[in-house]
Amino acid sequence: MKQTNQSELLNKQKQTLLVLQDEQVLNSAGQRLGYTKENALYNMQEQKLCYVQQGELFNYQCQKLGTLKHGQIVNPQGQMLLQVKGSDARAEALLGLAFFFFLQ
Repeated sequence: MKQTNQSELLNKQKQTLLVLQDEQVLNSAGQRLGYTKENALYNMQEQKLCYVQQGELFNYQCQKLGTLKHGQIVNPQGQMLLQVKGSDARAEALLGLAFFFFLQ
């Protein structure tokens, strides 16, 4: 049986907002919002939305959205936005990107 690779994006109250499960981005109700490929995030219309580069989160206009630091998504002003509980740094960063595009 194949083991599921799952990571979660939590708000400050530790409630699950998004799940990254086997490269699929799901909301807390299990609805598919998009997917990941390599270090990029796509919506359901197969449009690239944003990417991760060395722990920095960028949109495709090369605007910095935030940084992944010790499992937390920090905005450019240094404020902690969210906590990420991921299987690895890549999954955590991709979930941080998903927050910017699917929840804000």
